[in-house]
Amino acid sequence: MLGNSIDYNLYLSHKKTHFVNDIKSDYALFLESPTPFFLGDISLIGEELIMQDALKWEISFDNFCNFIEKKYNLKVFIANHPRVKHESQNPKYYRGRTVLKSPLYHTSKDAKLLINKGSTAIAYGIIYKIPIMFITSSDTIIKRPTQLAHYKFLASHLDKTIINIDDNLENKIGDDIFKINYEKYNEYRKNFITARNDGILNSDIIKEIL
Repeated sequence: MLGNSIDYNLYLSHKKTHFVNDIKSDYALFLESPTPFFLGDISLIGEELIMQDALKWEISFDNFCNFIEKKYNLKVFIANHPRVKHESQNPKYYRGRTVLKSPLYHTSKDAKLLINKGSTAIAYGIIYKIPIMFITSSDTIIKRPTQLAHYKFLASHLDKTIINIDDNLENKIGDDIFKINYEKYNEYRKNFITARNDGILNSDIIKEIL
């Protein structure tokens, strides 16, 4: 019996829920990955426990966000990873940027750009037809080849290149980050998000089976 991914099932479950978005400006949303500030799922993907330099990432990511905010007049917010608990909504390692606690199926809907390091939550970019951007760092390229391969796998399915935020951003980042290959989006939706076209929840599918 064909079903839905977790993200798509959450979208179906809450798409009629009224949500008031308090963000008044145009914004980009970074789909947080636990590393390098937290351990995350390193041990589950077959890699040794080799952590990236957290301070290097913090500085590089801050420079990247400053670039995006200035060039495209977008405020960058952080979408809280479900397995990460921050001490505050503005942790020091995000240099004053706000971590959004509201569910991603709500906060992603109004975003102008979804930024990620290889998150399966890009499903919401596909669902809402939002541009998706992939980023990495020199530290990742050197220390985390398995993780980088995962990034490349996802990016290739959406006809996207991965931006190394340690490179010269002015030369690497252009308006094409907002381009959407709708054919690729539709293929990704069919292959990785849902195999159905009827909008039926997984719970109803299970009930039907039983």
